[in-house]
Amino acid sequence: EMCIRDRAITDMLYQMPVILIFSFIIANLLKDKFPGRGAVRLILFSPVVLSSGVIVTLGRNDSMQEMMSGALSSESTSLLSVDSLRAFLVNINISSKLASYITDAVTNILSIINHSGIQILIFLSALQSIPEALYEASSIDGASGWENFWKITFPMVIPQMIVCLIYTIIDLFVSTNNSVITYIYSVAFNKIQFGLSSAMSCIYTVIVSAVLGAFTLIFTRIFK
Repeated sequence: EMCIRDRAITDMLYQMPVILIFSFIIANLLKDKFPGRGAVRLILFSPVVLSSGVIVTLGRNDSMQEMMSGALSSESTSLLSVDSLRAFLVNINISSKLASYITDAVTNILSIINHSGIQILIFLSALQSIPEALYEASSIDGASGWENFWKITFPMVIPQMIVCLIYTIIDLFVSTNNSVITYIYSVAFNKIQFGLSSAMSCIYTVIVSAVLGAFTLIFTRIFK
């Protein structure tokens, strides 16, 4: 049980940064008008709308992941394979651990998209609420796009980033793919031990609350 709990926390720590970064990047891409923006939004937000249907079934069976992995590992698409991507990242002086982290994120893109819909909406709303006058004034002063990002965009979305952080942690901890949730469900309905399952649920809730409080405190202290 300790191993299952530790694995759940490790998985959360592994996936959370990827989901937040991916959501923020996509929201930045979607905030401006471009041909096909509506179709792109529909594709990205559909997992949230259909979360109780086909998308969940695909996620549980990992059928899409197997199809993607098969395509990536085939010889005909060696340039897009996971090994080729990892080798490319290592060749450009990226550490092997970071290269493995990036390639794992690429192979799990379906899961990342499935967990990013709400965060994209929150970030998109925050970005669109930033007054254009701020960017116009900074451009008059000669600020670059990079300076605009760090001095205007990023500080303005920090409150929404904290909201996304809290939501992502909770979403990952209560996901049906979470090993702890699966184990608690198995204890309750397969082993018919509802008392033990309830006790485990209470302990898990306390652990999740502690992790959530720690991350919120650290994040608010860093960006205060």
